[in-house]
Amino acid sequence: MPGGDTVVSGREGNRAMGRAMTRKCMPDIVGGLCLFVASLAYLLFTLYSYELGTARRMGPGFYPAALGIATMVVAAIVILDGFRKLGEWPDIEWRPAIWVSVSIVACIVGLSRLGMVPAAFLTVGLAAIADTESRPLGTVVLAGAIATLSWLIFIVGFGMSIHSFRMPF
Repeated sequence: MPGGDTVVSGREGNRAMGRAMTRKCMPDIVGGLCLFVASLAYLLFTLYSYELGTARRMGPGFYPAALGIATMVVAAIVILDGFRKLGEWPDIEWRPAIWVSVSIVACIVGLSRLGMVPAAFLTVGLAAIADTESRPLGTVVLAGAIATLSWLIFIVGFGMSIHSFRMPF
């Protein structure tokens, strides 16, 4: 067709139209529900663990409880807005989601078992797998820079008691 318009007919056209013209913005609704449930859990933990006090003599749980309530209000606004606007499910790119999650777990485990510098190298290396356009030389340079800066900031600058290198055996 002129102007680059494509016409989709049949079953694909119905599916594409139904997907693009959904009545609710499901990512906002699901995300808002997740935020609401997490905020509710945080609020219940705060109420159970800390004394609230009063508005005049606030206890240690007063501000965290207020923060939990405020976050629940924001989550409710996101949910209601999701029912109001059109939307569709985004296509999830699983490769970055998986490899960045793996790199975070590797950082947590690596800090205690390998030390700061190897953990930083490992974290950057695994996170780089998420990007299909990353190159090995750029990844090594970035990992070296992040490991050096982490060592300078946290161990030298702040004086944190984290091992720079630790032999696991």
